Amino acid sequence: MDNQYLLSFSVPLGRTRYSPYLSSSIRYDGNRNYGINNSLSGSAGDQGELGYSLYGSRDSYGGQSSNNYGGNLRYDAAHASYNLGASRGENYRQANLGMQGTLVAHPGGLNATANQGETIAVLEATGAEGAQVLSSTNARVADNGYAVVAGLTPYRRNEVVQDPKGTSRDVELEMTSQQVAPRAGAVVMLRYPTVVGRPILLKLVRDDSESIPLGSQVLTATGETLTQVGQSGRAFVRGLEGTGQLLVRWGQEKRQSCIAPYSIDAGISSTEDYHQPLKLACQVSVQREALRQ
Repeated sequence: MDNQYLLSFSVPLGRTRYSPYLSSSIRYDGNRNYGINNSLSGSAGDQGELGYSLYGSRDSYGGQSSNNYGGNLRYDAAHASYNLGASRGENYRQANLGMQGTLVAHPGGLNATANQGETIAVLEATGAEGAQVLSSTNARVADNGYAVVAGLTPYRRNEVVQDPKGTSRDVELEMTSQQVAPRAGAVVMLRYPTVVGRPILLKLVRDDSESIPLGSQVLTATGETLTQVGQSGRAFVRGLEGTGQLLVRWGQEKRQSCIAPYSIDAGISSTEDYHQPLKLACQVSVQREALRQ
């Protein structure tokens, strides 16, 4: 007949998502043998990319006791996962260092990811350096404009989503989500179009004191559509440089449009906020004069 007693508990040391946990257990039997184990583990970072754990134990059996303790540290970077650990006990010491990930060669260059798997997606987002891939832990667009997502589920739809947070304000993602159903072992290319240019908030005012209708089209001199006019004649555009003219149109007739000359100072910082828009005079009279001629 052998009786053993065990008491164990686990307590969170905080209220946040990545608060550490303290776990302890005590084991005892009727022969005065016992074991005590304690551990502390948790993670840190916006996505829990840093993980850590510490542990220690003491065992006594037949009058002989031994102590063991150690710790581990994990860091998931965008290109690889790193592990560092050390432990010590009776008559031994141990240390380990490891790195794991996936390296992919593709037409755009060479990229790495901390994730592993045989079914892979390569994302192309030119200029969107730093954009996070929400479908993969800690995966981000690298300096060459590419990101790698490993471990997709084959023969099923996988949604690959990019978060523009972390990119330059001079870059806009025209598409942030795509779905793909790859074959097993496939490496698929997903292209996310981007628009690169300094963002500017315009305040368009007609020279005849009339308001510009909501939803009016803003076009370049070559007829390329840039954006639409919002409330109070405001329009958000990207990529305007130097001097030129914008055509604002709210109908098919020439009298239903105006021309807004602009001159953009190259010294304006892209980090400035949008609370003070750039005011432009939109000349309806120019269009009417051209109509009479």
